[in-house]
Amino acid sequence: MNTLTPSRNTRLTALSCLAVLGLILSVAILVGNPAAVPSVQAYACQAANLPMCSLGDTTRTSSLYVSHAVTGGASGTPVQPDNGETWNITADWNEPPGPPSCAQATETASATAYYTGSGWALSNVTTTANIVDIDICDKDTCAREDTQSHGYELIVDIRDPIVIASKAYNLRQVVFTTTSVDDGYELDTAACSLGSSVSPTSQTFTQTDGGPWPCAYSCAAAAGPSLTITYE
Repeated sequence: MNTLTPSRNTRLTALSCLAVLGLILSVAILVGNPAAVPSVQAYACQAANLPMCSLGDTTRTSSLYVSHAVTGGASGTPVQPDNGETWNITADWNEPPGPPSCAQATETASATAYYTGSGWALSNVTTTANIVDIDICDKDTCAREDTQSHGYELIVDIRDPIVIASKAYNLRQVVFTTTSVDDGYELDTAACSLGSSVSPTSQTFTQTDGGPWPCAYSCAAAAGPSLTITYE
């Protein structure tokens, strides 16, 4: 009885087919399982901010005008906060367009804004290496014997650009986010008197200042966006 023995070429062909089949299966597994493929996180690029500040002025001013009103936004009944609100202020700086990656640097400062009975003030101020100062400006104040107010403007002094490992990073955005919002009282601006107690509709309100950022650091120079904290 004769036994048929596969030739060497036949064996090699079979092994090659098995290798190709294995490769196909591997590709199929990767396609069916995207998590197996590492993702690349891309950051936004940021060119130098113009116009340039005068020689020796290394900071720009970010700001946010904050008002308080019952649900319905700025057209609703004004509200004077009881103990105010606490803010996180996050600045992002990015490399300009071009290689290698438009890398990003981020720092977060914080402060609590509150009304003293005669004006707005800040407490628990925490700055960073490049968010160098935070201040507050009186707005929407009803000036009578018993002064009340339902608005203010935060101004923040921020270095731009910053240098990390001999690379310039340009200010791209500043994000203002509340972490705590207290109750308040409806404010009759004509009589300059407080009315019913109201509660905030959320503890988290956020707004982004995307520039342009003036070089001068003052209430008069502030030119950022606005945000209304709402109550019900």
